[in-house]
Amino acid sequence: MAGADLDAERTGATPVMIPVCGPSGAVAVLTGPDALAGRDLRDPCGASPNETPARSLLGLAAFAPAERAIAIGCPTLFVVCDDDTIVDSDATRQLAAVLEESTIVSFRGTHFDVLQPVQAPGFARTVIEHFRTALNPTADQT
Repeated sequence: MAGADLDAERTGATPVMIPVCGPSGAVAVLTGPDALAGRDLRDPCGASPNETPARSLLGLAAFAPAERAIAIGCPTLFVVCDDDTIVDSDATRQLAAVLEESTIVSFRGTHFDVLQPVQAPGFARTVIEHFRTALNPTADQT
């Protein structure tokens, strides 16, 4: 699909599109039992199409998040969801353990559950507090 999309780009033809989110086993960028529901949480009005040019995935084959994360030189917040079906929570915890200035926070639920109204306030507070501390580490955190 990516090769056909590259050909389409070269010739000015219509791009070959693939879904961004799809159910388990589908051809899509993010797949899993909660991927489509998560997309709806992220974009409740459907303003963004659920598709991307197939060529946009070519860089993912060489993407090594662990190698790139080790080079991060600032405080880093890792958020994991215990029942995530899209990102491996254990691998994320292992990565956070090797970074000097990392914080890991766990939430119950699946990948997108932190966007649900029940968990969103706690998630937002966690992110805000991380940035408050990272941007002013000597400030009184009361």
